Amino acid sequence: MSSAQRDALDEDVRGIGRFLLGPWQLFPRSVTVIFFVTLMVRAAGRAAAMSIDSSGTFRIITPNALTAIVGAVGIGALYWGVPRVFDRLRPRTGSAGRSRYLLEVVLIALVMAVLLHVVTRVLFLDGGVDEAAPVAVSLGFSFPGLILGLLLLNGLLGRIERALRRQERMLERRLVDVQGQRAAVLAADERVRAEIAATLHDDVQTRLLRVAMRLSAIRDVVGEEERAVVDASIDELESTREDGVRAIGRRLAPNLGATGLLSSLRESAEAYAGVMDVEFDFADDMTTRFGAMVEQTPIELAIYRVTEQALQNALKHGRATHARVSLRAAGPAAVRLVIDSDGTGPSESPEPGEGTRVIEAWLGEVGGSWELGPAPDGGARFAATIGA
Repeated sequence: MSSAQRDALDEDVRGIGRFLLGPWQLFPRSVTVIFFVTLMVRAAGRAAAMSIDSSGTFRIITPNALTAIVGAVGIGALYWGVPRVFDRLRPRTGSAGRSRYLLEVVLIALVMAVLLHVVTRVLFLDGGVDEAAPVAVSLGFSFPGLILGLLLLNGLLGRIERALRRQERMLERRLVDVQGQRAAVLAADERVRAEIAATLHDDVQTRLLRVAMRLSAIRDVVGEEERAVVDASIDELESTREDGVRAIGRRLAPNLGATGLLSSLRESAEAYAGVMDVEFDFADDMTTRFGAMVEQTPIELAIYRVTEQALQNALKHGRATHARVSLRAAGPAAVRLVIDSDGTGPSESPEPGEGTRVIEAWLGEVGGSWELGPAPDGGARFAATIGA
């Protein structure tokens, strides 16, 4: 045998030793299972021995029936009670050392062997007390098998539990990674929006203002008819700068802390003027909470972005002409957002689009859920609990 083969064999032997000898967390259910498996084996052997001594069917059936009844009642009681006894004796917060683990197995096997002897005498009392096996013989027959059964079953359960815990930790790490990536994507999206808004404010508005000033400089040197055209052009540039570029910048990167969430929502709805009428219904506590100019929080930004995407979906996919946005409290910190629109109802299996992904990303970031279904009066209803 080569050195590598000997090393592999030694590792296999050590693996078997670790599997049998632990230390594992001692599982109360395994104790119950081993006890009743051993009890049923002993009861079956005892019943068979009694049936040999008598040809009457009454003595053959009675021990088995009595064993089944007592076993059914006992297994339910022990399966419910043993874990509670274990929890009181030692909180199951982890594995004990190997020596303590083996000592617990030996002591539990000894108690189980004594219980088996007592239960066997009770079940088969009709066979005569003198026929019952002596205590030493009974314990000697049961004790080694109980120890081996406990080590095998508990070792198997321990291995399964460790595998499940490793998988759970791996999934938790992946979840943390996904949450981190989602937060990074949302932060990057907000950063890009802010950069675009800053560009609109600092560059585009400056260019428009510069053009308007140049037009103002030449208005006095042109004729009356041309002056009217220049004045109209200047007004159009100012309107585009004030109501167009600046409004787009505020929608891209709203300063909710300065304007308040509710005012920002109303301003964002102005983009649908002439296409879809947007009505707002804010509860009094929502007006108190989000109406004032306070420091912006992720919850406020999430409400703004979810409402923004839901209104876009109502117009784009539902062809809505009217939408009603309501905000209500849904707990100490959570908010219930409901948007009813008069467009077409949702399809039975809608394809998730970009708006849906944005909604799910924000609700995943701050906590919450959403659903889309038919509205009570027709059309579609989007409902989300944000901050749950």
